Amino acid sequence: MRSGAGAARFRPLVRSGPVDADTTAGPPDPRPLVRAQVETLWGTDARGRLGHPAHHAVLAVPGGGAQLWAGGHIPDGLAARLAAVPLPDGAEPGEEPPDAVLRCRELLERELGAVELSCVPSHLVPAGVRAAGAPAPGGEAGQVVRYDDPGAGRLPLVRPEVWEPDEWRALLAGELGPWALAHHGGRVLALCFTPVASPYGAEAGVWTHPDARRRGWASAVTAAWASAFPDDRPLFYSTTRDNRSSRHVAARLGLPLLARLWKLSRPGRSGEHRERPWQA
Repeated sequence: MRSGAGAARFRPLVRSGPVDADTTAGPPDPRPLVRAQVETLWGTDARGRLGHPAHHAVLAVPGGGAQLWAGGHIPDGLAARLAAVPLPDGAEPGEEPPDAVLRCRELLERELGAVELSCVPSHLVPAGVRAAGAPAPGGEAGQVVRYDDPGAGRLPLVRPEVWEPDEWRALLAGELGPWALAHHGGRVLALCFTPVASPYGAEAGVWTHPDARRRGWASAVTAAWASAFPDDRPLFYSTTRDNRSSRHVAARLGLPLLARLWKLSRPGRSGEHRERPWQA
């Protein structure tokens, strides 16, 4: 596993659950990478609290010790009660919310009202994906290009309707971070870009044209995106439990499951993360 440039800068956590004391056996401890992703998506304040007001708490359940972050806006007494909730042990994360998540939701709703519960299966994009690439796409012919390929930003591409004109121009100019796309005849088949990044890591964002789905293009551009990164910060691929297409991409690339991030959020704001200008 790669480690990010900011690995030594982590602030204290609100709470960490038990882990196997034998650190010489088994897979590497996933908790530093989970902390890197939380820091990238939402940031933390000097107390180790979540830096985004949309989320009351996040409980990360990896295969080796759960971690809990309370929101920076949460009253101290409530944050202390959340921290006292027993966390899951080192068992592999399951599809259903653990008791700790349900207990935290109960505590939050008692004081703050309705809470939206959501789950983000988070995958690590390992170094091997950069080298090996993705399975060869089938069906429609096309070409995969990266943002750092000569002339990539000047390709005569038809802007996907989901992108605003100014954002699309900034993307192609490299102002929004690394990207990779597949195109054919000026039409964008699939795109992987960088919706959020920090010195701790970066997230993959993937869009596929409805007519080009299930042909391997999302996997191809995700691998190309990873190979385009100018440094070795950790790269993450997150999805939702209900997004079968996105989960299929993770499976096709063989991305290891890092953790399930259980978010307890303000209603209607569960998908929000920090907005940051791209910095190489």
